[in-house]
Amino acid sequence: MWVVLVLCVLVAFVYLDTRKPPGYPPGVVFTDGPLWREQRRFSLRQLRDLGLGRTAMEEQLRREAREMVARLRACSDTGEPVLMHDAFDASVLNALWALLAGRRFNLDDERLRGLLDSVHASFRVLDMSGGLLNQMPFLRWLAPERSGYSHLVRVLCRMWDFLGETVSEHRSSLSLDYSRDLIDSFLQEMERTKSQPNCTFTEEQLLSLCLDLFMAGSETTSNTLGFAALYMVLHPGVQARAQAELDAVVGRGDQPALHHRPRLCYVEAVLMEVQRHSGVVPVAVAHRALKTTELMGHTIPEGTTLLVSLHSIHMDRDHWGDPEIFRPERFISADNELVQDDWFMPFGLGKRRCLGEALARTSLFVFFTTLLHNFTLSQPPGLPPPSTQGYDGVTISPRPFAALLTPRN
Repeated sequence: MWVVLVLCVLVAFVYLDTRKPPGYPPGVVFTDGPLWREQRRFSLRQLRDLGLGRTAMEEQLRREAREMVARLRACSDTGEPVLMHDAFDASVLNALWALLAGRRFNLDDERLRGLLDSVHASFRVLDMSGGLLNQMPFLRWLAPERSGYSHLVRVLCRMWDFLGETVSEHRSSLSLDYSRDLIDSFLQEMERTKSQPNCTFTEEQLLSLCLDLFMAGSETTSNTLGFAALYMVLHPGVQARAQAELDAVVGRGDQPALHHRPRLCYVEAVLMEVQRHSGVVPVAVAHRALKTTELMGHTIPEGTTLLVSLHSIHMDRDHWGDPEIFRPERFISADNELVQDDWFMPFGLGKRRCLGEALARTSLFVFFTTLLHNFTLSQPPGLPPPSTQGYDGVTISPRPFAALLTPRN
């Protein structure tokens, strides 16, 4: 019996070892120290140079939003309900891919659908704590399929191969004089630093960095927008008030833009409440204690992995009073000003705050306001109302639901 067991473990080890993404390095999400500081600083600088937080980035997002509206309008013209839980996926990913790789996909591109399926699958296999595999890592050898390990490896290998092909294409047309996107900038930095000892700019690090940004940046934003559409179906009064504010500030003949944002107080409050109530990111990215310390009477040894429950913060009854209720007014003051609550932290806090926060906030605003400015979302007759209980995983994703989209003249 023991001989058979050992042989099974060896076979599983050999099989899985051939399926692992080669050399999968740290990237920027699950690392710290000098490598993290250098890579994060480089990424932020390059993304800003490429238009993050500037007019060029906003225009890219507005173009994607217009194309999304055109696609949804074509679907709604049939009079049939439209699936909304993943309606934003392709547009959000395209905006991110333009920064990383300098191009976008057609919305009917089969490769795009395959990438989206891979991203969704990878986020549902585990949670931020690592799930069952993190608690009992030996299961990857004893039960690779049932534990989800083989599935995760297959998904990551597909993503790794796709990113590798993209980097190879960039290298074949690389110019050292100008940069088209983040991949170009990284390859140029590789050339400049290749003779330096302990250089962190390697091709494997580039692939891992792209994987981090590509997966985390697209999944969290598209899931939040999916929940935003869901809440508008469930709360038509909130939707009507947000649309009235858009009509008054933007006007019916224009598309919402960032310069309208300071006057769209209620719309901003709705987006904040969507992020708080849906809890798309229930647990912040893992931190590591750099030294032994005391916290609220507990000793935390050096090297301990720390997980912050954002869900517990956003659903704390002592602070919010009625956290289970979807109520955007909690972020509006008596003077009709937006309230910046210290307990609202969907992007985390401190040095490890989300790298893509600026892009995510802009994407949420542009796609959500453009959707509400063009359509009224309502519950299809004969169908049960959508559930606010999403699928578990690294992030929480909305369950499939449909809405009737009524064009606003």
